[in-house]
Amino acid sequence: MKVADMAGKLPLLWLQLYNRARYAYAEDLSHQAVRALYFIGSSASPPRVDDLRRHLDRSMANTSDIVRRLVARGLLSKYRSDEDERVVHLELTDEGRSQLAQHTLMDPALLGPMLERLSASERATFMALLEKML
Repeated sequence: MKVADMAGKLPLLWLQLYNRARYAYAEDLSHQAVRALYFIGSSASPPRVDDLRRHLDRSMANTSDIVRRLVARGLLSKYRSDEDERVVHLELTDEGRSQLAQHTLMDPALLGPMLERLSASERATFMALLEKML
């Protein structure tokens, strides 16, 4: 199979896999909210609101609205920098981390039976290939 053909087919297969194995999440979050939580949760240190604005490529007003809604839902906390009170840092709450996992990860209880369809050798090859790609 040609690389271009695989590159066209892989996202569709990955989407099917994800949809069959995703968590049934408790809260309905917008795509922007999930992107915001993911960015904040994967940052090495608490990002600033302006870092999030640049990541989302949105206006400051739009980003502030997203932050306000996530804080109101208890998914995000914000605090002012000790060095510069104009700077606001963002952190996920425990509930924010839980919702992020539910919206981005696959449920091992649902994924396990699909992986059991593969032989032990196929599972090892599958994992090795994924790790090599990433």
